[in-house]
Amino acid sequence: MTARRIHIHHENPEVFRDALGGVLDPGAWELVCWRDEAAFRAGIGEAELLLAFRPPRGLWAGATRLRFLQMTGAGIDTLLPAPDLPAAVRIANARGIHGLHMGEFALAMMLAFEKRIPTWLEQQRDHRWQRHGIHTLHGKTVTILGLGAIGAEVARRCRAMGMRVTGTRRSGAPMDG
Repeated sequence: MTARRIHIHHENPEVFRDALGGVLDPGAWELVCWRDEAAFRAGIGEAELLLAFRPPRGLWAGATRLRFLQMTGAGIDTLLPAPDLPAAVRIANARGIHGLHMGEFALAMMLAFEKRIPTWLEQQRDHRWQRHGIHTLHGKTVTILGLGAIGAEVARRCRAMGMRVTGTRRSGAPMDG
């Protein structure tokens, strides 16, 4: 039996190769990784299934065998417009799966700056210690532009920290909290 191929275009394809390798039958599937535009250009003509984050623009005319393109981000704005992409290609995005991770990341960054972590690390590196005022996120106001999966998760975490949360969403529909 000939293994089917999944092509992965990403600057760090090992992340996807490791995740998929534990799920796919190695006898049935082969993972082919492309790190850069040159590899993409050379291999796009053989790809049927492609997993990509930011594929290069203007190289789709050679994708004559491509049938499915899975974008790894929430949107497909890094792909479109793609007038040279064959009409038979189905496109999917990863909308909704990044909320938890990005919500934690956003809160971590807010805490890092509010608690002056970069300053503390710089002082530690320089063996210099100065006192700073104590700051807290509690009681602060945060405004979130876009309350999709990521924005809603950021809002939930900010509310849990005692912050006042305001936000906008494209639909204008109200949202709890």
